[in-house]
Amino acid sequence: MTGATTITPMDFVAKPAADAFCVSGSVGPTYESVSLLGFNVNEAPPATCAFKPADTTVLPAVTPTGTGIAVNFVKKGADTSFTLRVQIQGPNGATSAADRWCATVVETQGKIFVPYTSFVPSCWETTDAKRGTPYAKQPISAVVFNVPGKLTPTPYEYCVNGFADGSAATDAPDGPAVAGDQKGVVGTNVSPDGDFARAKVTVGGKSYLIQNNNWGNPTGTDLILNYVNNSFKIASGSGSGDSTPASFPSIYIGNNGNTANGVYSTKSSDGLPAQISTIKTLPSTLRYSGSTGSFNATYDIWFAKSAPTAEYKDGIDGFIMVWLRDPGGKQPIGSVKATNVMVAGQPWNVWVGPRGAGPNGTSSNAPVVSFVNPAEDNDSRSQSFKNVDLKEFFTAAIAGNYGITADMFLTDVFGGFEIWSGGSGGNLGVDEFSAVVNK
Repeated sequence: MTGATTITPMDFVAKPAADAFCVSGSVGPTYESVSLLGFNVNEAPPATCAFKPADTTVLPAVTPTGTGIAVNFVKKGADTSFTLRVQIQGPNGATSAADRWCATVVETQGKIFVPYTSFVPSCWETTDAKRGTPYAKQPISAVVFNVPGKLTPTPYEYCVNGFADGSAATDAPDGPAVAGDQKGVVGTNVSPDGDFARAKVTVGGKSYLIQNNNWGNPTGTDLILNYVNNSFKIASGSGSGDSTPASFPSIYIGNNGNTANGVYSTKSSDGLPAQISTIKTLPSTLRYSGSTGSFNATYDIWFAKSAPTAEYKDGIDGFIMVWLRDPGGKQPIGSVKATNVMVAGQPWNVWVGPRGAGPNGTSSNAPVVSFVNPAEDNDSRSQSFKNVDLKEFFTAAIAGNYGITADMFLTDVFGGFEIWSGGSGGNLGVDEFSAVVNK
């Protein structure tokens, strides 16, 4: 290990038999640092479980019969946003990189299932060519849980109740370590890593992503978010933009951006992409509180003319925004096309215009339809925007012939704040966000 990496305990001599395997510590501030918790799977227990240095002995192995590893675990502590990986090793895995494979755990707690097809030699890489040839049922000698390092110290705490060769999450053993709040920090003062940091949570069986997204002015914006489950608050930092917002701290469902090979994606539970005509309802909640300098509170909803087959950046063909709060002095894209239009039981002014080219040179001239709260600086709508059917906004945009059509595919639903100026100090945060696509 490189850097000031710590792990407690160093062994489990004193662990009661009924307890989970729980470790905590900090990984040193380099990409080469790592913390490891390993289990040999076909070796007779030694007389003592005392710590010993790395063992380079060729270990006995077993060939799995299932389709993956079922794990029961819990991330704990003040910050559950650290990366956790599962690594499987063959008899020579301690000394040979060619005899070990890893997969990133995207969940934060509970019984999960990691298919063997997800294990590759270099699971941290962003392309299949660099990730290497997937594991193909070679004999396994050890299962190792590891927390990798980054450029800042990485505190961690987690418990492993148990794991098993199996075919579903239900094959994981039961255990004493229980689930709790999913909480942590998104963002750092290290650019660009902190500017676009994300974390994944699961609430009500649905996955959500919290993102920092200092997109408008990454070099001049350093917002950092504290999150608990599907909520967050701006903990520190500030940002400043001109006509373009400096940042868009938000929670979303979707599969856009660099998903880190699917780690930062909600497609396992979001029902996306979905053609608008097939969506029956889309109940959603976006409640917020607090304040800052100049900001709106808004949905940003993305559509594509055809269903994306892979991750995407901002190459989308249409957008709907729902401004619960109009900050005044800032305006949506385009111009007003209608006023006091009733949607979801409330009046809205409708703005329509073409989007300019996105940060990746895409999405130029895609239609943007914004439903804006007529009352400037009025936060009263925020606490009542609960279980509202977003499909009604899609229907209204289609009926207005503004460029959104029923054959388009919904790809993402974001909820958060476009911040032109400001940051911490006003306790601004999303108190609750949810979005469920019903077909």
